[in-house]
Amino acid sequence: MELSRITVTSAFDGAETLYHIGGKEENNTLILRAGETADFRTFFSSLDARFLLEKTTVRYLTLRLFFDGKATVKLYRAMPTEKKAKKGRKKYTEYLVAEKTGSGEIRISTDVFGGGSLGATVTAEEDTVVYGGDWTCPAECVLRSPRIGVIALGETKRAADELSSDSVRFYDVVDAEGDNGNVARRMTDCINNGDTHFLILRGAFDPNVIRRTAALISVLSHKYELSGICGARMYPSAPTVIAENGRIFGKKILNPKKDTPTDVGGLLWCVSEDEEADYGG
Repeated sequence: MELSRITVTSAFDGAETLYHIGGKEENNTLILRAGETADFRTFFSSLDARFLLEKTTVRYLTLRLFFDGKATVKLYRAMPTEKKAKKGRKKYTEYLVAEKTGSGEIRISTDVFGGGSLGATVTAEEDTVVYGGDWTCPAECVLRSPRIGVIALGETKRAADELSSDSVRFYDVVDAEGDNGNVARRMTDCINNGDTHFLILRGAFDPNVIRRTAALISVLSHKYELSGICGARMYPSAPTVIAENGRIFGKKILNPKKDTPTDVGGLLWCVSEDEEADYGG
């Protein structure tokens, strides 16, 4: 099952280092000249093994990278040191987990027991075109098939028709402004009807968002059952600013933050190509 995708092209100018360091983006690929290295130990391309170990049922991983040419892939694990962070930055100790050289595709398997953060580099042995990759886990890591109740704020009939199944249940679309009473009643309905999780979404959305969420929830530990996920609202004209922070609801609110606009520096953006949608979750 795919846990995370490694993308070689950034969503907008200025966000390149969130995906990779090095190489030249061209036609949705990453071009590496012989001897050049692309570093994927970045925010979006690395994987938090400690989180997977502590919060999910995932224990084993496979890194897959796809390219045209010959390259060497090195997988690293970065561990935070015990020293106190200075100016908000922790120091890390990094070591090499595995190294492979090949053409076309390289797979490297590892585990999450060591914790830390996992990331890779790709060094071209000859001129190479990198298409991307992903982090996957074996099917036996999946704990269960969740049933998600979707509480949709706004017009979602088309998506609801496409997603109707035993694992996804849509509740009455509430007022687009999000009447709190209606939302609370739908949350109660989710629990009473035996849904393992509920999602609160605003406006139109891509049905693949629900499918991918269901897949990721399937590896979460039991303590996240009867929980909900609330997506953030975006300013369409300023896609790096969120209007309210996403939260996870359970027996208590985890990591609550004030609902004040926050510049997230390009980590989140509005996924719609037009300026009408304001939901980028």
